[in-house]
Amino acid sequence: MKINAYLVRIKEENVTRYPEISTLILFMLCLLFMGCEGGDSTIVGRVGEMAIYQEDLDLRTMAYENCYDKKNTDDVSILAECIRDGLEYAVLKSYFCIEPSETVLAQKLKWIDINTKDPPVWECIKLTYTEHRDALSRNVLRPILVNQQLHELFAGDTLIHNSQRDSIRVLKQKVSDNPDALSSIAGYDTFFTKRTTDSLILAIASDVPNRGVVLERVLSELSPGEISKAIVEDAFTYRIVKLLHVRDTGYVWSGIVIPKRSFDNWFRKYACGNVRIEIYDKRLSEEFNAQYNDIWWKDCFVELIDEANQEAKEGASKKRMEQQ
Repeated sequence: MKINAYLVRIKEENVTRYPEISTLILFMLCLLFMGCEGGDSTIVGRVGEMAIYQEDLDLRTMAYENCYDKKNTDDVSILAECIRDGLEYAVLKSYFCIEPSETVLAQKLKWIDINTKDPPVWECIKLTYTEHRDALSRNVLRPILVNQQLHELFAGDTLIHNSQRDSIRVLKQKVSDNPDALSSIAGYDTFFTKRTTDSLILAIASDVPNRGVVLERVLSELSPGEISKAIVEDAFTYRIVKLLHVRDTGYVWSGIVIPKRSFDNWFRKYACGNVRIEIYDKRLSEEFNAQYNDIWWKDCFVELIDEANQEAKEGASKKRMEQQ
């Protein structure tokens, strides 16, 4: 274990400003509180406020090669993976003002221990991160939770989908005043929804707060010819629903479907406008630009890197002038 690297980090964070604290005491504190996590603490880049450490690249590479048998995994593709996760984390913190707590991360770890579909791979991953508990949270647990939370919060955010929500409300009021008007509305169509045999899913879906109810749950409670009293909302759409027929295999219904905003389009626009991406390692930066020249956030990345390079050049020029 790289105890020295950790002690250097402690010194850099001014823990050793008290001369009476010896290296031996620092070593004991390391053992007691941090578990002596080894690893390279060099920061190779940042996404928003999140640092990407060389340790992250090394450990992710080891997990792919040892646990998934993906030999010769290059650190540039791992860097891209870290940036992707960092963008989601930054957007969750910036727009929704939340992030997974330590308690939630610990609960997720226990949940995966119990429910993983591939125990050998999961045990291998945990073994890889045995001495790197913080890195396990950064690289494995937090990305899973952030991705889930980000999509769930996006789907239920009324401000993001306010235009689509207002449109379906206007149409719903029109149909409430005159049910026969439903078939004359642009976009009216007939649909089929397959019946779900798992009643537990329907029961859970009906109890989710502020998210409406699952379409099938609504259909199961309607009589043929009846229009749903409420707008039916799911993660992707708003619907006005009229049940036509019930079959053994499912429900025939008609109505209006208005899609919500695309997550990808919203995420890309918000991320590029609000999250700063930096790569400090020259080799990684050059190889990344060559390997991912068509990635969707490349334009933002290049602009920020160019800006950083320009600032560095101006700083160097100023320093030379001062020396002269």
